[in-house]
Amino acid sequence: MGTARSTLKNSVRAFSGTRFHFRLTAAETAGAVSVMDVFMRKGSEPPRHVHSNEDETNIVHTGEIHYYIGDKVVQAKKGDVVFLPRMIPHHFKIVTPTASVTLVLTPGGFERFFEAATFPFEGDDVPPLSDRQLSRERHTKVAEHSGSFGVKFL
Repeated sequence: MGTARSTLKNSVRAFSGTRFHFRLTAAETAGAVSVMDVFMRKGSEPPRHVHSNEDETNIVHTGEIHYYIGDKVVQAKKGDVVFLPRMIPHHFKIVTPTASVTLVLTPGGFERFFEAATFPFEGDDVPPLSDRQLSRERHTKVAEHSGSFGVKFL
């Protein structure tokens, strides 16, 4: 497999408080899986949501994250693996100032949502949190892409 190249235009992308490093895409795995390293600042977490197409597995590398999966709470830290099944509402809260995970999505393809919702980024840092709300245009774009990727924000 090693010679396959991602179809993403940039291998590192970001938005306020979060950086994604794309490792494997659906295009490279015949749709089987997407893998990315995600570096986050406290306060950059997405709202509660549900996926209809894919399961998520988070491997925690740094920090502490509380995952709210349905009505279950999982307090995860370095070395923990957390499974978030499709069709179960979930969200998470970063407890420490920063955290990092490897995100595995099965089947693959949801990395295209992240591509649509982010901007190209260089470097190993994580962008600061923005004190501005998403622009109307960006909010509309994220909402449009959410539905087409089978995710619903609750």
